[in-house]
Amino acid sequence: MADIYKDDDVKEVGKNTTVDTESQVRLEIKKKLKKKRRKRLITWIIVLLIIFGASYLYSFYQTNKRLPWQEESVGSLIQETYTETLVTEEITQPTVNISGSLSAYDLQDVILRTSGAITSVNFDEGDVVKKGDILATVDDTNQQYMIAKLESDIESAKLSGNANELKLLELQLTNAKNNLEYTKAVANFDGVVAYQGWEAGDYNTVGDTSNMIIADLSKFKSTVEIDEMDINNIKVGQIAILNFDSLPGVTAEAVVTKIPMLGRYNSQGFGVMDVEITINNPPEGLRTGFTFNGTIKGDQEIKRIIIDQATISQSGDDSIVTKKMEDGSLKDVVVKVKYLGESKCQVLSGDILAGDTLVIKNNLTFQEEMSNGMMGRN
Repeated sequence: MADIYKDDDVKEVGKNTTVDTESQVRLEIKKKLKKKRRKRLITWIIVLLIIFGASYLYSFYQTNKRLPWQEESVGSLIQETYTETLVTEEITQPTVNISGSLSAYDLQDVILRTSGAITSVNFDEGDVVKKGDILATVDDTNQQYMIAKLESDIESAKLSGNANELKLLELQLTNAKNNLEYTKAVANFDGVVAYQGWEAGDYNTVGDTSNMIIADLSKFKSTVEIDEMDINNIKVGQIAILNFDSLPGVTAEAVVTKIPMLGRYNSQGFGVMDVEITINNPPEGLRTGFTFNGTIKGDQEIKRIIIDQATISQSGDDSIVTKKMEDGSLKDVVVKVKYLGESKCQVLSGDILAGDTLVIKNNLTFQEEMSNGMMGRN
């Protein structure tokens, strides 16, 4: 019996030892969790302090244009933050830049208006023609026969005294004479044969594409695209000076000959007008297809308000400049401008006049200012 009691005591002691060990483990885990929570809380407090501090510094800087530890100096603040520039006025003749390519002053696609075998081709490519020249003919046997028959029938109708029949025959004769004219291709103006593809004996069918082209190369013309902002400066009769890459050093004088009533949108979505210019006295060596660049100068002087491109900032679709008022305050003004090149813009609309002062804001960022401020403290 004594041995039995001893075994039970050992078991009880072992059981108590196990319970104590588990308690210690749980206690250690609780201590570790508590320590982690404390570290996490401290970390969040530090992060919130950093965010609050950065927000405060940024807000202070936006309001005072300086950092809290920097000395306030109103005079130097304006000098460091802005660069001033004056609005100027130009008195000039409007100049519109143009470009394009040349085409013949006039072209005739020669066609024969009746079917039949071609009996003659009277000019070859490169030949000079005059207005009214017969260029080619189609067999007119049927047309000649019809005219002769109708003339005979008309004489018979006159003898019979049938007025209605006579009137009908005379109308048919007029139609037959017209058909005879359709067997001839005639030049509509003085020019040169630019293309010729007919041969005598070919069969012509009404509706066939042209096999001869007559071109008037005594003059050249071109259609140039004028922006909607410039079209009011263009008038019929104005002179354009053209330069050609294919003829270095050669210039040609053209005249504005046609301004259309209707405009259109180009591929960039801008409103444009297709204006026709004509070179009446072309220099030697000029050919159709030659490309050019040139300018059209207006015949009246205009005043233009000019500002520096650097003064313009964008806010959505609006262009904005900052104007310095007489009392030293700054005012944002919405403007519409046209870029002229070389960092210059023309003011088309907006409360800006010659002599006004505009400011250009420096590109110094808040982060750079903070960096400079920290360096200054050190």
